[in-house]
Amino acid sequence: MANTSFYDPKDIGLFDIATTQLNKPMVLTTTAGVFSTAPKLVFFTVQGIIVQEYTVGSGIVRAGDGLTLTINFNGSDFVDAEGATLNAEMSLFNDGDPDIIFQLLIIKSRL
Repeated sequence: MANTSFYDPKDIGLFDIATTQLNKPMVLTTTAGVFSTAPKLVFFTVQGIIVQEYTVGSGIVRAGDGLTLTINFNGSDFVDAEGATLNAEMSLFNDGDPDIIFQLLIIKSRL
């Protein structure tokens, strides 16, 4: 018998960010208020090398009611990965279990 996850993470596709963009927000809202105590978003290369990690107090802001999380991306966090497509895993409800996955293309800005 193969080990399988309790559920499959939701793949929300491909996004991009320019290396000069500041505070590009991603807002997540729940009606149940069941966000984990330690939500985390990790960006990593195909080889599994972590490029950037966001946690509460370090890029993730939890609203006072606990129903909304805002993640603010800065392109400068990804300068070393310019031109790459990074994989991302977001753990929102169960600590350590990926709930959302997506890819992020790092675009070199000409500004």
